[in-house]
Amino acid sequence: MPTNPIRQSSPSAREGKVLAGCLIALGVAIVLAVIATVILFQYRRTVFVSAINVFADKAIAQMPIDQTERDEVRTELDGLLDLYKTKQIDRGQLSEVFEAIAEDPAMPAAFLSTAADAYIAPSALTEEEKADGLRQMRRFSHAVLNGKVSRDTIDGILGLVLTEDPNADTYTLGVHIGSGGANETRILTPRALETDTLREILSQAGAAADEAEIETDLPPIDLSETLHDAIERAMQANPEPDGP
Repeated sequence: MPTNPIRQSSPSAREGKVLAGCLIALGVAIVLAVIATVILFQYRRTVFVSAINVFADKAIAQMPIDQTERDEVRTELDGLLDLYKTKQIDRGQLSEVFEAIAEDPAMPAAFLSTAADAYIAPSALTEEEKADGLRQMRRFSHAVLNGKVSRDTIDGILGLVLTEDPNADTYTLGVHIGSGGANETRILTPRALETDTLREILSQAGAAADEAEIETDLPPIDLSETLHDAIERAMQANPEPDGP
């Protein structure tokens, strides 16, 4: 049995139109960028982009993925922001694109698939357990991608990597939204996640994939490629600029 209880943020901690439908597994860079588009809507183009970059840089640094993947995610975001800076898209389109990315079911699935190795590889699991764990997380991520896992099941599994302990070794996402205060989520790092808890996560993920009747051997879902595709889909849905 896991030694860490499931800890989930209260509903009030996840309120806000731009965060609706987002999972913690989505990747904080996208969430922060969505928030930035709303908070900073009144600023001129260069200030607006600079502010989003501040959010994104901090967020990407906190993502539990390897540096190569961080760089590739940053490249995809830079490409989108360049379209805005060169006035190929307007602010409304940019905001709509970010919201579409946040609601795209492929994003949390890709993040789950990409982040799994960051937790499994350095763990104290046996080599056999690691291989099976990666296989189960890939199956689970494909189940999420195909809409075959309930939100409650996803939240229950992801809740095992969350903590409310301010002294724990975590990736900490803190978002300040005007007078509404702070929205903070602490994700245990691979070092801090206990082996039995990791086993429980992998067991639950595998069970969810079994219930969804997902096949055994599936490829990982690449996060940066998925982000690129999500941006492309969102751009196709919002092709014409309306204003500044």
